[in-house]
Amino acid sequence: MAVTLLLAFNFPPQGGGIARWMGELALRYPAGSLPVSTGRHPGSEASDARFPQPIDHVPIRATRLRTIGGLVRWTTRAQALTRRWRPGFAWCAELKPAGYPARWLSARCGVPYGVIVHGTELLLLQAKVARSRFKRWTARELLGGAAVVVANSRWTGELARAVLDALDRPAVDVRVVPLGANPSHFRPGLDPGPVRNKYRLDGGPLLLTVSRLDWHKGIDTVIQALPAVRAAYPDARYAVAGIGPALPRFERLVAQLGLGEAVRFLGFVPDEELPALYNAADLYVGASRRVDLLAEGFGIAVVEASACGLAVVGGRSGGVPDAVREGETGILVDPDDPSALAGGITRLLADDEPGFLIADCSGRTLPVTIPHPRAEADRGPRDDDHAVGSGLPSYGRGDRPDAQRAGASIPPRRVDRLDPSGPGRAGGGRPPRCRDRSPADQRPSHEESSRSAPLGPPRRESRPSAPHTLRALR
Repeated sequence: MAVTLLLAFNFPPQGGGIARWMGELALRYPAGSLPVSTGRHPGSEASDARFPQPIDHVPIRATRLRTIGGLVRWTTRAQALTRRWRPGFAWCAELKPAGYPARWLSARCGVPYGVIVHGTELLLLQAKVARSRFKRWTARELLGGAAVVVANSRWTGELARAVLDALDRPAVDVRVVPLGANPSHFRPGLDPGPVRNKYRLDGGPLLLTVSRLDWHKGIDTVIQALPAVRAAYPDARYAVAGIGPALPRFERLVAQLGLGEAVRFLGFVPDEELPALYNAADLYVGASRRVDLLAEGFGIAVVEASACGLAVVGGRSGGVPDAVREGETGILVDPDDPSALAGGITRLLADDEPGFLIADCSGRTLPVTIPHPRAEADRGPRDDDHAVGSGLPSYGRGDRPDAQRAGASIPPRRVDRLDPSGPGRAGGGRPPRCRDRSPADQRPSHEESSRSAPLGPPRRESRPSAPHTLRALR
């Protein structure tokens, strides 16, 4: 059985979209084929029991994985896992900090790796490499050394290509893999009663946002739009599930507008309560916008809401348009304009026959247009995407989305599968053994460095083919 290593700073029981995504990957890999290396969180032991994978925790708090000492300990631990499990490939749940142990394993153990990138992370990286030679060198090593880069939306994919071009690493393969929600978990028809009672959500039309409380999430714009919505629907209320640093600012805004109990901040909502919470709402609002170097790379909560039968009002910004099929699962508006947002909300609340949105979300449209990667692979290529081996939609460097919108013909590309035992090997060989040197040891000589850990990405022929790397996302 082929083994893939997952290096994840964000992993359950930690909240957030990235952690939930990594948890879904761990659930869908064959049992024992995806060892996970991560930090410790409160409740980790109870959470680990639901995964069919070995979960190895670096014996420090997860927040310390970003420190130099934490990176040394994580890298040493990951190297020990590599000796034990002999993975043929490694995934990084995020570029930093997971990219550091992954780059070490690539140089010392010959294990190629892929990086899953996110919008805000790339915007921050883009700014840093422009003003720091050291940050630029580090980014070239970590991102430029990857065998493949996976983005969750076309916007994030284009941003990743721009960063790689700026790093003089344009040959790195960038793939766009749309995300989805687990249809056995997020579905319509669930009993919202217990959640309504727990969070005191009874009353008129309920608007919902599930998000970290950051300024770029657009929660302030929804609050500013609420008086206009309540002019048409006096009992309308707005519930926000999540925690974050912007809560005091949002609470002050609610007080200034005199909204009182019309806005409820629910705090942290456990993952197991989210499906019922979506079912308790009448409309989902995801008005994320770009603020300085913060943006929404995709918006997994938007897809989860759609899977539960909610129509969506989304912001036309970042990767959100990839999560909303306008006219099918929701509508898109200017996320910086409270009037436009209020108009979109009242339009959907006033629709006498919203079934073209809700029925399609729960019964037909979602599994076809925004499926889970496994379902996307099963259905094969569609007319509006092109096949790459496994049938997963992907935008390669020559296959830009703007070419598709312009009607250009993009023929399917055929990519032969490699043997699952490892990239670049034609028969059940194992990856080369790691060197015994640990990152805490003295630096290698210049001659050894240039021989075993070349700067920049590995040679093209040493990288795994797209089907091998993307097979992990099915």
